[in-house]
Amino acid sequence: MAMANDANTDDSSCRCNKRYCYYIGGDVSKGYCNFAIMDQDRKIIETDFQLDDTPKGHQKLSSILTDIRKKSPDALIFAGFESTGGYENNWYQLLWKLKDTINLQVTRLNPLGVVLIAK
Repeated sequence: MAMANDANTDDSSCRCNKRYCYYIGGDVSKGYCNFAIMDQDRKIIETDFQLDDTPKGHQKLSSILTDIRKKSPDALIFAGFESTGGYENNWYQLLWKLKDTINLQVTRLNPLGVVLIAK
C-alpha cells in the first residue's frame, strides 16, 4: 500500500526504538516559516523560531539541521510541513535536497489531520 505522504519511509526507519529521533515542525506562511524542534522525549531543542523564505533563511535552517546531525550522527530526523496552498514548497524542496546528506525524512501534512491532532 502506498504512503499518503511524500516521505521516504520503510518499516525499519520509522521506529525510534534503537536510534534517537528529532522532530521538526514548520508552520508556513507567505514569506516565512515558524519552526519548532523537539526530541523523542518531547523536549524542546529549539524554541519557536521564525525564518524568512529566502536563501538566507534556508541557509540558517540547513545550518541548524547540520548541527543536530553533528551532535547526534545516528539520529533520525523527521520534518513535516502543513500543506498550505504551495507556501510550503520552498521549505519542502530544501529539505528534500538535504534528506540524504543529513539523513532526514520530510513530508507534507494534511491540514485537516493537523487540526484534528491539535484538538
